[in-house]
Amino acid sequence: MIRVSPMADELAIGHEGRIAWVYGATEKHEIDHHLGATLPSSDGQKLAKPSRLSQLAAHSEISSTEYARKHSMLPSFRVAAKHGEDLTHGCEHGENFSRRLGMLTQKSSAYICLACVKADLQKEQLSWYRREHHLFGVDWCPTHEVGLVKVGVKDPWLSMPHHWVGSEEIEEPYTFDFNLVELEFLRRYAEISTVLLDRAIPLDVRSVGYLIGKRARALGLRTSINGQRSTISDQILLKAPAKWLKTNFSYIATKEKSGFVSKIDGAAISRTKPAQGAVYGLVLASIFDTAIEAIQYLDNTVPSDVVNNVKTPLRRNAGFWHGEFWEIYVRHQGLTTKIAESLGMDRKTLQDKMWSLGMPSLHNVGASKSWRALIRLHNGEGFGRSCELENAEEKEVENLLRNVSPRVVALATKLLGISRIEVASATISAKDQHSKVDAKVKNESSAPNQEFNRFIGAVIGDQGSTRETAEDVNAV
Repeated sequence: MIRVSPMADELAIGHEGRIAWVYGATEKHEIDHHLGATLPSSDGQKLAKPSRLSQLAAHSEISSTEYARKHSMLPSFRVAAKHGEDLTHGCEHGENFSRRLGMLTQKSSAYICLACVKADLQKEQLSWYRREHHLFGVDWCPTHEVGLVKVGVKDPWLSMPHHWVGSEEIEEPYTFDFNLVELEFLRRYAEISTVLLDRAIPLDVRSVGYLIGKRARALGLRTSINGQRSTISDQILLKAPAKWLKTNFSYIATKEKSGFVSKIDGAAISRTKPAQGAVYGLVLASIFDTAIEAIQYLDNTVPSDVVNNVKTPLRRNAGFWHGEFWEIYVRHQGLTTKIAESLGMDRKTLQDKMWSLGMPSLHNVGASKSWRALIRLHNGEGFGRSCELENAEEKEVENLLRNVSPRVVALATKLLGISRIEVASATISAKDQHSKVDAKVKNESSAPNQEFNRFIGAVIGDQGSTRETAEDVNAV
């Protein structure tokens, strides 16, 4: 058997491709055969098939933990882990993580540094794919500080980088367009990401969440959902290049000032659920002036009572969202901000969840032409006539029909105070509608009429929608 040893910082999936190249294997089962030949056996019986990462480690005749640390992206994916799950990367008890994440990169394709390829060929007479070139948001080579080049083929790992360079199967290098201050931030982010990539064990989320929260508050940043002070995400907007953020972290680039972004402000300080690996690098680069200071801070000792006394967050299962949540939605009249405050949730996260349930915010629906047309349809007006009277786009009204629960339409009708008698009259202003809610709708049935039922059936058809049927809205 020919042993193909991994090169320094070589990416696992690239190493696998190089082994396949040496053996002339072009199909997955052929690669499986060659790697399977290195697996141990017991009493003539093969053991349960390990992860591909462990197979590559066995082929290379090194421990699976050493291979995972030096050749996988596991340390970047699992910067932090749940309390009690901070297992050494690549260890036997962490095989599930090795199976799911061990062969992945943080980018959608293969990237190379032309300077690295040239140096590799001169020194080793071959080239390979490096982990540090596949860190999320690092679009340049940390060693040479030149833009990375994307390999423009479907399966780049089956050939070495210099092959694609020679056959001109590469795209133009990433170009820099940043000032000195912005470059300083990007260098810090890249250095932090690279150091985290070399850790053998993930951090305990209870510790890292506590430390980041403590540092943020020391800088005067707000770590709560509600408030007026700046948040960690505001600090990121202040420090990081806007163009780079828009490309890699678009959900921050468009945030409101002092807004709380759960994927950043909540995730980075969470002591129960780990954030995405790149988020930790982004946050640390924004709250420290140097990478060394950031990494050293993470190694600070955290008091045992802080680690041991962590409240388990309230878990809201499907039963809550499809049951109790409706009462909360009605109580707060479908207003996202009020519902978010009552549940202690990030408004944007809740808003997305509400849409998935067919229960969008009812804020200012009286001023929406599409909503008013939908309510007219609910109250007995024909579809075309409803759109015509409200000057609403039919496609927009159809979109609401497809995505909004019928009982939500019934609730909106009640809140606006529109009776079936009024649908034949001219459009009533939102102000007038609100003034009539108590006087006119107490005795009104909330069930949609036959016209509404008929049109829902025509639009949704047999799509297998999980929305409630129109007959299920009697108890708004």
